Amino acid sequence: MCCHHSDNQRQTRGTKQSDAAEAKRLEEEEARRKADEEREQHEEERRQEDAKLAEARERAEKMKKMAEEQMDILRIERELQAKKQAYSDAQKAARIVDDAGDDEGSDSVPEDHSVHYSFIYSLYSILITLHSSIRGPQSRRRHIRRESLVKG
Repeated sequence: MCCHHSDNQRQTRGTKQSDAAEAKRLEEEEARRKADEEREQHEEERRQEDAKLAEARERAEKMKKMAEEQMDILRIERELQAKKQAYSDAQKAARIVDDAGDDEGSDSVPEDHSVHYSFIYSLYSILITLHSSIRGPQSRRRHIRRESLVKG
């Protein structure tokens, strides 16, 4: 009976050892499972944060693009306004604008044109004087000599 009892003790010890090993294995497996779950949870949180960041970045890019387009629109509007003003000024300068106050339909020159003509004449005189002063008295002498050669 002695051997039988020691076999039982050995079996019990073996069973206890295997039970302890099994318990340890289960604990390690549970710890691994928890670590995997935590890692997956962190990865999911990171993915959600990345998605939020990407969405915010996309909104910021859209807003930047809209602001740039708005600035382009304002620039184009200013250019158009400047062109309209230049065209209007050119029409006024050339007197293309219809004169609604002309009752007789004559081709007479309106009064304000005389001011323009006198201004143009004054400007022309100044330009001629400047041209003469730049070229100097020699050009005048040459011009006189040519006249005398033609007459002579």
